[in-house]
Amino acid sequence: MTEADVPDDYFRYQGQKPKCIESMILMLCDSIQARSRSEVQSGKFDPARTINQTYNSLSADGQLNDVFMRLGDLEVIKQVLAKELEGMFQKRVDYDKAAEEGEELKNGGES
Repeated sequence: MTEADVPDDYFRYQGQKPKCIESMILMLCDSIQARSRSEVQSGKFDPARTINQTYNSLSADGQLNDVFMRLGDLEVIKQVLAKELEGMFQKRVDYDKAAEEGEELKNGGES
């Protein structure tokens, strides 16, 4: 099966389009999480770009047509989501490696 053979309906929610901000946020979060995991694995992850592309895609597809909100609210939602994504997908500190590097610096400085 090629990409052209896969129906768009496979990637759409089966229920109604969101009608309130809360439902839209849930749809947006779910889509962003899926896209983020894919982008992190491919090494192309940028939280702000991921959020904007996901929102624009849902909006262009008409998925958000029934939701009324102020643009200022949308910007706040995007900022909060970007902060959360950065926290979710930040690289973790390898404490063993950091301790070794610290010891090397400490020993190197004493010589």
